[in-house]
Amino acid sequence: MEDKTKLTYECAKLMERLTEIKVQKRTEWFKIREDVKTDKQADLIWDASELGIEEMVINDKIRAKKMKISAINTELRIMELEAKNMY
Repeated sequence: MEDKTKLTYECAKLMERLTEIKVQKRTEWFKIREDVKTDKQADLIWDASELGIEEMVINDKIRAKKMKISAINTELRIMELEAKNMY
């Protein structure tokens, strides 16, 4: 079982990087939007950019880590209940 504290720390670090990307996105997205007709087109161009891809990857990693943390929490609750039933 992975260490819950380690996963939480890694998740926090990824969220810090995601915040940096979102700050850049505000500026870059509006620049992109000036050159296209719709928001959807601007979104697609952003998503295909290096930072857009990094944003997607980080979001997926955060989601995966949160799922692992949730699984650890469930396992801990089960272990607690089993320990209570032993006595």
